[in-house]
Amino acid sequence: MPSTFWCIVEILRKPALVRYLNSEIARYYNPQSGTYNIEAISKEPIIESILAEIGRLRTATHTIRTAHSGNLKLDNSWTIPQGTSAIVFSQDLGLNFAEWYKARQHTTTRPLETFWAERFLIPDQQPSMRRNKRRGVEIATGPFSLEGLESLHIPFGGGPSSHPVRSFAKMIQASTIAILLTEFEMQLCDLDDVEEDLPTVREVAYGTVKPLNKVQIRIRKRRPGERSN
Repeated sequence: MPSTFWCIVEILRKPALVRYLNSEIARYYNPQSGTYNIEAISKEPIIESILAEIGRLRTATHTIRTAHSGNLKLDNSWTIPQGTSAIVFSQDLGLNFAEWYKARQHTTTRPLETFWAERFLIPDQQPSMRRNKRRGVEIATGPFSLEGLESLHIPFGGGPSSHPVRSFAKMIQASTIAILLTEFEMQLCDLDDVEEDLPTVREVAYGTVKPLNKVQIRIRKRRPGERSN
């Protein structure tokens, strides 16, 4: 629920992103059956990138790692002895500029302390295809990838055991986003208030990341046959 809440808030903060997502989701809607191809929606690069970015910035979790093969040197002052376990916090990793820059320089084009929907996309190589200008909306395109970032992105704890959980959560979140954006009309009541109420990063070591105050959203169920464009 917290991740879905932040997905909706961050998407609504950018009207151009709302329009772009609606146009993409519409391609996977069957008007005859009234159903969505959720599997295809969940594999849309921009959807995958948004979910990964929410996991990086708007969730706070931890995992435990053990130094199995010798001592693990962290820096000039600290070393984890072999056989010792250490707790690793997701936001410390998700906001480590030096490591993200080294892993994939493009991900640090915009500050790690801010939400960027396209952070996990690999930019298209051909300049003419780098921007999708469908219906006047300009959103960066390219394939989604976590390659090289796996050790820095651990919203589900990281490691092979997190894959089933991550896949299931992605399907649930993608379907929720699709339904809310297309079946409902939503609007942030006061964008300026939302900007001021965004949580301070690294404020919570682990647990639920909450806005500083309640976020008010207008929501209306669309009438039959009335769909977003």
